[in-house]
Amino acid sequence: MRRRIRSAPAFTAEDLRRAAEAARREERLRLAQDLHDDLGARLLALLVHADDARSAEALRLALQDLKLLTRGLAAGCHRLLHAEAEWRAELHRRLADAGCALAWRFEADADLDLGVAQWSALTRVLRELTSNAIAHARATRVDIEWRCAGRRLELTVRDDGPGGDPQQWAHGLGLSGVRRRVRDLGGEVTWQPCAPRGIECRVVVPQLQDAAARKAPLAGARSTCSAYSSSASQASDTRCTPCTAVVASSRSGCPGGTRKLKR
Repeated sequence: MRRRIRSAPAFTAEDLRRAAEAARREERLRLAQDLHDDLGARLLALLVHADDARSAEALRLALQDLKLLTRGLAAGCHRLLHAEAEWRAELHRRLADAGCALAWRFEADADLDLGVAQWSALTRVLRELTSNAIAHARATRVDIEWRCAGRRLELTVRDDGPGGDPQQWAHGLGLSGVRRRVRDLGGEVTWQPCAPRGIECRVVVPQLQDAAARKAPLAGARSTCSAYSSSASQASDTRCTPCTAVVASSRSGCPGGTRKLKR
């Protein structure tokens, strides 16, 4: 007597992709929760028992960075304009604490959904380049400019430090990490001296993949944020203090004040 063998249910490539993504998301949530509960608790305990103001402030900054990291890991994807607001607020605070001014410019014609890996890579590239400007270049001003046309992304970070020949630099873990992360995004990174002083780093990603395979079109999103005075804008624009901000088609806040949104 023959026994009928039931065939196993067929899984499509889409089923496998969804299962893998669900597993990755679960692991990210677990990691974010562990960081929040373990490292966050330890930092908070150190903050409570900090003996001096400098140590307390450093611990507060570490807690803020940890909060940004855990939120980023827990999120499935990040809207580009939301990420831009968080990056700008974080770097504004870091540079201000180091006595360095930030000039920020952001332009985009679409609001992409960034995957966690893309968001993480861009976040760490920005942090490393900013840290270099503070620690090595000893800059007093950092200019950061974004241009996003379709899926092409260009990021320029320029400082007013003493400069030098990038070919003569000893490339340690920091610069190697920047190269690796940009390469993972499918882009290239270059450094060159500026006139009369300073260094400019340029990141170009010709085809930044949209994590959700869609784009939300904008009527030309534009934001500028600078610790320096800027040219006069329309009377309807809302300025923020200590920085100046003029924004179109964005729903994110500006550090130190409010921003008017124009469609």
